[in-house]
Amino acid sequence: MTEAGLILVGSGPAGVGAAEAFRRHNSELPVLLVSADPAVPHERPPLSKDFLTVPVTSSSSAATATHSRHSEQ
Repeated sequence: MTEAGLILVGSGPAGVGAAEAFRRHNSELPVLLVSADPAVPHERPPLSKDFLTVPVTSSSSAATATHSRHSEQ
């Protein structure tokens, strides 16, 4: 009897991490990664929740800077 491999849906950080962990423990079994991404999976840095909690000041806001630039013309 042939052992089944692993089928993963999604090529985000969790999917790629699961494939890597599975491969470390089951190097001979197949891994199939199903994704709608047109490119091969690549490592994306995880988004830090700390980044989302930092207050944005009006001087650092890209939208404010763009609006100010267009207002001067």
